[in-house]
Amino acid sequence: MNIINKIEKGEFSLWLHPDQIRGYVEGDKILSHLKENNLLEDCATLEDLEEIQKQGVEFYRKHFGNKFVYAWKSVRNRNGDLRVPCLCGLDDRVVLDWDWVDVGWDDDSPALRLASSTENSDPKISVSSDLNPLVLSDEERGVLKRLIKRILE
Repeated sequence: MNIINKIEKGEFSLWLHPDQIRGYVEGDKILSHLKENNLLEDCATLEDLEEIQKQGVEFYRKHFGNKFVYAWKSVRNRNGDLRVPCLCGLDDRVVLDWDWVDVGWDDDSPALRLASSTENSDPKISVSSDLNPLVLSDEERGVLKRLIKRILE
């Protein structure tokens, strides 16, 4: 069964590290937690995100609202930095992006995981679509991520 059918049947859900619920947590800590607790295997992949992206923004908003959705199973080393792929709905399209693992992650940045294995899922994760997404340029995103990283240090 493909990822789209699984999402529509509720077999995939949004997952947060416990520290994301209370604020920010470094991505390295999320990745370590997923690995140490054998949770990484049930995370979405880059290929899953590409299939979701093909469904368009209406599908995306219906299932994920204004959240950024991450595929931790597909973390890659890019130019010496670990990056994780994500999707976000921007205006009338769904954008595939790569974020640095070593920045701060909050409750708007959940992992997409199999629902049957989703430990620490929190019912407070909503997909409310009445929120306006913050649209930043690549430069602004980089500045914001560096600022968050400094705050967490």
